[in-house]
Amino acid sequence: MGVTLLDVFLTALNYDEAGFFAGRLASWQWMLTRRLTRRLARRWRPLVLRQVTGLQIMVTVFAWIGGVILGYALIYLGNMEGSNFQYSGVNGGFFGAVYFSAAQLATVGTSQLSPNTDFLRALSIVESLNGVILVSLILTFLLGIYDVISSLRALSAQFFSPGSGVGEPIASLKPYFPGGEARSLDSHLESIADTFGSYTDGVRLHHSAYYFQSGRDTFSLPYSIRMMAGIIGGLRWGLPGSNPVTQEPALLPLTVQFEKFEQYMHPLLKWQSTDVPQTVSAGDFAAQLQVETDRAKHARRRWARVQEPGDPWVSRFVQVNDKMAELVGGTPIADVREAYNRYVHWLPFAYRAEQFSAAVSRDLDYQPVYDDPADQAPAAVLAPAPNVATPRGRETGLRAFIGRRVTLIDPGYMRLIAAARALGAAVLAVAVLVGVLSALSLPLMPAAVFGGMLAMFTGAAAAAAGTGQGLKRLGGLLTIVPAMLAIGLSIVVPRDPIPVTVTLALLAFVGVALSRFGRQLGGLGQLLFVSFYFTLLLGLKPAEFLPFSLAALVGVLCSVLVALLPNRGAHARVVRGGVFAFEQRILHSLEPLIDTVSAARWDPDLQRRTRTELRQSHHTAAFLVAQLTADDPDVGLTAQQAQVLRTRVHTAELALANLAVAARSATGAGIPIEVRARLAGALQTVQKHVAGYPADPAWVGAAGHTTGKGSPDDADDADATRSPGGPPNRSAAEALQSPIAPAHWPRPARRVYAAAFELQQASDDLYSARAADLVLRPAGAGQPGAEEVAAPDSTALADENAAERTARESAAFDGTATDDTTTADTAADDTELDAILADGVQAAADGGESGPHHQSAHEGATAGDSGESAAIWRRAIQAALSTGIALGFGSLVSTTHQYWAAMPAYQTIGGSDGETFVKGAQKIVGTIAGATVGFGIAITAGSHPAVLLPVLALCVFASSYFRSTSSPLTSFWQTMMFAQLYEFLGRLSTEAIGVRIVETVIGAVVALLIAAIVLPTHTRTKFAAQAMKLIGSIEDVTGVALDVWRKGQAATDADVAALTRGEQAVAQQQRAVQASAAPLRRASGAFDPAGIETLLSEFWELQYYARHLVRATLRGSPVQAGVTAEQWAQLEAATAQNFAALTAAFDGRTPGPVDPEIGIDELGDGDEPGAVEAALRALARTNQLVALMVGDFVPQSLGFVQRHTLR
Repeated sequence: MGVTLLDVFLTALNYDEAGFFAGRLASWQWMLTRRLTRRLARRWRPLVLRQVTGLQIMVTVFAWIGGVILGYALIYLGNMEGSNFQYSGVNGGFFGAVYFSAAQLATVGTSQLSPNTDFLRALSIVESLNGVILVSLILTFLLGIYDVISSLRALSAQFFSPGSGVGEPIASLKPYFPGGEARSLDSHLESIADTFGSYTDGVRLHHSAYYFQSGRDTFSLPYSIRMMAGIIGGLRWGLPGSNPVTQEPALLPLTVQFEKFEQYMHPLLKWQSTDVPQTVSAGDFAAQLQVETDRAKHARRRWARVQEPGDPWVSRFVQVNDKMAELVGGTPIADVREAYNRYVHWLPFAYRAEQFSAAVSRDLDYQPVYDDPADQAPAAVLAPAPNVATPRGRETGLRAFIGRRVTLIDPGYMRLIAAARALGAAVLAVAVLVGVLSALSLPLMPAAVFGGMLAMFTGAAAAAAGTGQGLKRLGGLLTIVPAMLAIGLSIVVPRDPIPVTVTLALLAFVGVALSRFGRQLGGLGQLLFVSFYFTLLLGLKPAEFLPFSLAALVGVLCSVLVALLPNRGAHARVVRGGVFAFEQRILHSLEPLIDTVSAARWDPDLQRRTRTELRQSHHTAAFLVAQLTADDPDVGLTAQQAQVLRTRVHTAELALANLAVAARSATGAGIPIEVRARLAGALQTVQKHVAGYPADPAWVGAAGHTTGKGSPDDADDADATRSPGGPPNRSAAEALQSPIAPAHWPRPARRVYAAAFELQQASDDLYSARAADLVLRPAGAGQPGAEEVAAPDSTALADENAAERTARESAAFDGTATDDTTTADTAADDTELDAILADGVQAAADGGESGPHHQSAHEGATAGDSGESAAIWRRAIQAALSTGIALGFGSLVSTTHQYWAAMPAYQTIGGSDGETFVKGAQKIVGTIAGATVGFGIAITAGSHPAVLLPVLALCVFASSYFRSTSSPLTSFWQTMMFAQLYEFLGRLSTEAIGVRIVETVIGAVVALLIAAIVLPTHTRTKFAAQAMKLIGSIEDVTGVALDVWRKGQAATDADVAALTRGEQAVAQQQRAVQASAAPLRRASGAFDPAGIETLLSEFWELQYYARHLVRATLRGSPVQAGVTAEQWAQLEAATAQNFAALTAAFDGRTPGPVDPEIGIDELGDGDEPGAVEAALRALARTNQLVALMVGDFVPQSLGFVQRHTLR
């Protein structure tokens, strides 16, 4: 009680708020609220943040009142003995003491409990008086906090902004410099100083007011600090010392006041304070000043610039002087020596002010997002802001929301339909078997169970065969062969441990090995193993051969019959669902990137969210690409058109990955708040643009087969929102209009903007192309410079100048272009590239040869087949050994349920020890959870059909639904299914519950040990091997492109074929690298600068640059290049040397010399054609990235590399 009252006094009346726990309580509550809001959708955050101060006041007041009540209650409780109190309806004890204390503090008293001694009567009166004093102090505290908020409102209102969002600090001074002459500036500065002083004094008295959130960007502490720092820096050091503006009397006190507040907040915010950057020498300052002046005059852009020239703080100082000179109508810097002296004094203030502003913004989660120059974040007072990521022009409501969520995990409802078919086949098989076996007077159980499970497991093969033509639709009948063979083996093989173990091990080997000869044979082999396994579980006896054979036949026939049910437009629905899911993944992936850019942070939460979204986008893109593999009558696409779309899907995926890398590099304190706000707004604009796409892409609606609403006429409605062969009309959806960011933005910000524009363009190219646009023909084939192509119905593309388009894409690619490079139309189309790639595929099919010195596709395929065969044989041996050994160990635990150890051992074997460990752990967790729930339901409900049959049906459906996507969920539902079956068969016991879990653990652990001991493939070794394959493919495609430029002639059909095959190989191996790294991504330190996530991002970057090099090569004209053949050869040799060093590092060998500066800056004079500049820029970035990767890695004993320095 005493501590609480003292805390109230010190908090409400002490100048520095020296309370014990009120300030800490407010700080803890803010950190908890901030952690919550960072996980909320952005549109809900302002609504929640506006409640922070009110909640803090309520919690603090309740804590004070509760502390006083509890303190007095404890005193009363200690005196509740004998006749000290009179009781009337309330018993003595803790509750009675609290009740009496609360009544006395509220000054209302109670007649049910009254003190009976003078001391207790006096104490109750003192408590009532304390209640009055406490209310007075709470009111003082409340009014004081809102007085501080009022001071902040007055301070924020001092700064003028032309728009409603945050503006430039120096621009806010424009009303006080009419005609370049200062007017009323002194009173303006005094007003800022007065309101700022009132706020700082108030925060010292009531620190809880510091956490106030208005929900408006221009009514906040970070905004006010940034504006004050910019105004002070501009007025004091942005003009020559002789200018009277720099001598304003209020300027120096305001500076001191600002610095004192910074010093007061530093121990509270605890930001890491670093030393002020060292000032450049006077000579370097003068040289950079000259460069800045020349660049402003000529705005001349040089390609392949390695880094931002000069010191960034000098550039900022020059910008401050330029803005102040524009404000007063003078010359920016007339005296270089005098300007250098001002720069020396300005730098410490500017650097510390930026650190202070960044720390406050980060602590208060200040994240402005402006997608329009005159816009600010939408206010969310009593309701959330509109959801910009919701697809517009489509059905809304709960049903549409559920449909969108289901489409994300199951595009086209393919798994849902397959699971429904599996359940239907199982139910039909059991129903038929009940009738048939009853009519034949044969035992129903367990044959009916075997038939139902066989129908469920053969449904996938029957469904795949059902999509064929003619007799191929009956191909699912072949599954009767492994089923009957399994029944026969179960009858023939003795039930002694050794014969059963050997047979099951051999079948495990066969089940894996047959996949070497095709997917269908592999499926039949696995069905043989599973069928024999279930005959062992069900205890098949020789006398049950006939009912089990009938059950197998009926199960297979039912699965085939259900698969023959018509499913019109199934593949078109899957493709449309995949496209929509990919669109949604892009929208969701942009969410954490917008937070990353707007908050300039890369904390573990954002890392996790970004990683999750990108991984889901990668899976969705892989699913969509897998649907575009051949002629598709359902959608109306030919194989070549499908190949073009595959390329565009992969381009969009690469653009998204590149945007993530660029956003990560734009974190930190180096980007001003207004730039971050506009940059995050640019990403939100792309999000709105993608959300505004019609329900179906144009190439689906144009086919006339399936559209978003089920009729061909809807294709015209969808196309009405698009320009012919181009992106959706800007009137229908917002869009970035140019890839060129403002020139004064920092380089990382310009790169993010360019990456956002590229993602928008790649998405447009995927969604806007009609089927006719995907069938293109080269224009002027065989002539130099014939890379230009024209669509039969797209004259706009033919009219556009290729060089201008390439120059724009080069600027967007590097993020370094100036406004002078912008042309009237900036939405370049990739249809030319798609046409060349499609022709390249055909040329390859016609027998075209690859470029010199590079591996052909046939050789690569042969090597890949050989490696895949070895991996299959290795897994087959491991599966056989793990199954047999697990069965042996399982028999030591139980002689009746030992077979339960075989299936986990068989299914857990993966491609590497890490993959096996992950699968084993997932299977153990899923099995334990399934056993707990399943056996709990079985024990609680018993064998009552009203409960057992629906739960069993749900388990069959769910296990089929999740079988191809989630190992733990499949194990969960399968274990639940086995629990219900055992209860149904009357075999459930307490022993079975524990044995099921133990046997699963035995199987998983044995599989892990076998994978680690017998023919092991360590995850790191496998990852390094896959990475070397990817590096080799990127090197090959880079070498082919350089060969084209070195020869000085347009790419031939053989070159195009080689580039096409190279890009396909790179794409496939990139996915293999991502898959092999999956176990490593779950390890600790994955997000560290030395972790696997950084390495995977660098591989995406490497592929990104390689693709730009290919684009430039296919579009460019080597004849027009000013680079000689000898220079191209030197570049090729230097690039090969760098790639060799990177390969050696991954192979565990000492890497050779690397050179990030391969001499590109010394070639040409910057006047090369756009395609040449783009090619050289991509080559420069590739070598810089390769050199960085080599320099940051050292070889390890396992041939894997690990980063040892921070970036």
